[in-house]
Amino acid sequence: MAASNMLGLVFWSVVFASALTQSWSISSDPPVTTREGTIPDTSEDMESSGDGEYLGSGSGRLWSIDSIANSAINSETVGSVINSTLSALEETPDMEVEELTQVVSIVEKATQIPSIPLQTANEVLEIVDTLSRLEVTGPDKTKRVGQFSNRLIRSVEEVGHKVNLRNTSSARLLSAHVAMEVWDISKASEEDGLPLGILLKVQEEEEEEEEGAGKRRFEEDLVTVFEDKQVEPKHTDVSVALPSSFLKGIIQDNRDKEVRLWMTVFSDTSLFTRQEEEEEERDIKTSDPHAPTEGRISRSRGRLNSKVISVSVSADGEPVSRFPPSVVTSVFRPVEEVSDDRRAQLSRCVFWDLQAREGRGAWSEEGCHHQTTLHGLDVCVCDHLTNFAVLLDFYEQSDQLDAVLHQTVLGWVTVTGMSLSICALFCTLMAFICIKKMHHMLPKQVLFNLALAMLLSWVVYLSGFKRVPGSVARCVAAAALLQYLLMCTALWMLAEGLLQYLLLVRVHRQVSHFLLKACLAAWGIPVIPVITILVVDLKTYTRHEEYCWMSGSPLHFGFMLPVGLILLCNLVIYVLVVVTICRVKARGKPGSGSSGRGKGRGVSIRASVACFIILGLNWLFAFLAVGDARLVFQYLFTITTTFQGLLIFLLFTVRDRLFQEFVRDKVRQGMALVRSSSKPTTSSSSGSRRSSAKREEAGVFVASSSGQSSGKKGGGGGGSGRGEVSSDIPLKVL
Repeated sequence: MAASNMLGLVFWSVVFASALTQSWSISSDPPVTTREGTIPDTSEDMESSGDGEYLGSGSGRLWSIDSIANSAINSETVGSVINSTLSALEETPDMEVEELTQVVSIVEKATQIPSIPLQTANEVLEIVDTLSRLEVTGPDKTKRVGQFSNRLIRSVEEVGHKVNLRNTSSARLLSAHVAMEVWDISKASEEDGLPLGILLKVQEEEEEEEEGAGKRRFEEDLVTVFEDKQVEPKHTDVSVALPSSFLKGIIQDNRDKEVRLWMTVFSDTSLFTRQEEEEEERDIKTSDPHAPTEGRISRSRGRLNSKVISVSVSADGEPVSRFPPSVVTSVFRPVEEVSDDRRAQLSRCVFWDLQAREGRGAWSEEGCHHQTTLHGLDVCVCDHLTNFAVLLDFYEQSDQLDAVLHQTVLGWVTVTGMSLSICALFCTLMAFICIKKMHHMLPKQVLFNLALAMLLSWVVYLSGFKRVPGSVARCVAAAALLQYLLMCTALWMLAEGLLQYLLLVRVHRQVSHFLLKACLAAWGIPVIPVITILVVDLKTYTRHEEYCWMSGSPLHFGFMLPVGLILLCNLVIYVLVVVTICRVKARGKPGSGSSGRGKGRGVSIRASVACFIILGLNWLFAFLAVGDARLVFQYLFTITTTFQGLLIFLLFTVRDRLFQEFVRDKVRQGMALVRSSSKPTTSSSSGSRRSSAKREEAGVFVASSSGQSSGKKGGGGGGSGRGEVSSDIPLKVL
């Protein structure tokens, strides 16, 4: 027992001496730079953890990560806890998964403090910066830094939100690869002007990687953008700015509140890229063909081609949610140069969506678009505040495929196909109107409604899909009408499927008032989602800068989901109908032999293709246009969908017996009208030629009249012959 007490006394003596030594070294820590000078370090020399353990700061690693993680974190201890964590990280080039999890938890707890001291806030940025490049050791290497990226990004946002500005109007927090500038713009002096954003100048010469180089660059090249002060874009590496009218409006609306503006620059983007890189590496090692690919933008859609910059605004701690269109303008110097003619097509302006992929985060384009290029820089505008960057589209088969060329070709195919389909669908409608026998045929009635809905859809698409600047009301009307008509088209294709099922599969089953019920459903149900979106979120139709259409949840639940269910039903009906057709045709006629069976197979194939088109199953190609095969399915979808109206006309109108008889009659009547209206216009002084012409004219009219004959036998015979020939000409032509 005595030996035990002696060892305990020696242990606590060493601990106390080490803590005292480290507390003296606090004054040597670098200060935090603010706009009004140096912020003194007011953290206590020694903080109690609440469990009887004392944490100090300095170069020595007093406690392990495990010990620090078990310490209580509150407003009094947060400085010492974060300082000790940073000291431990500086001595650790790699870390086990368990320790990494504990450090992330420490950072999250520290950023939940209502008011974070400046020195502590700066150290949090340094911890996050260090973690983004840390190597993980231990047996469980499937868990890496990437899985914590979203939590660390969220913690950086909390730092800007809660850092204590005390009596100063601004502060600048710097680490090797992360810089943050925080402003209380309600206290901004009139002499300096209103801060609108920040700008990182382009680095003229690459500096050698050495300790402190990153901070020195931020100190020298990070510039605050003020109102009415121009900045040369060609010297910009990355920048972000807000309109002065927007910030002044927020200050005016929150006169008695602290209006805070904070902006962050990530010169190293590892925090945003490691998650996807580690997921890809894990999938390669596991070689799992069914591994999930959701959200892997870097592999399937593009790679990060710029630094990351963010901007946020709050009023008394509450995020500002009132934003005008295109509120944020950000400028990026691309990492990989792209020619100007391909820049707009291949560069995509994105933001980091913290809520995506069930809280793991991912890049998203919603609310952002590539506006222009300026001095070789990408200019992006967004209608919300968060972390922004530029992604560069790429394809694994880029040596063979040119993205711009494909986009141009698909555009021409769309315009050409829809134009031909509009003409063909118009002919289908006119055939139904002109042929009265079709008015009483249920299949023709359903086809008429389908053609009408599809015709109107393509007309609206060609005339109103592309957005015109300054026409918000027109854009909303076009997008809402297009959504309604496309859903009507899908429902009429479902009606076609049900009708085919009743006619071919359930032959003896009849539905009373089928057309009335189909009209009520197909023309009425699409009104519900359109009205819902207009009432709940009208702006969802105007989120895109280039075209008028929906995005986000309204697109998924208001269009993709119902259309997908309709196509699924039609797919089931198609299988049942094709199986029935093949069974019937395979039997053939008794005694027909192999030729009859071959003819039956040909009929079955034609019927299957026609059924595929009329049920709209080609729309399924749009759902398959993802991943590496998206280009193939984009072509299939574009060709089959835009030419669908033309195919419907050729397969269901031109080949119809009533339509053929109608056309034949019209051609016969037209040719008879032409012959009856043609009269001789020349005369001859020769009596023989005049009499010959009169005899020929008489012969024609005699042959065409009933109960009349000429007095001359030869003339009568000639006239009769001509009458028979003229009546046969139309049949021979067709």
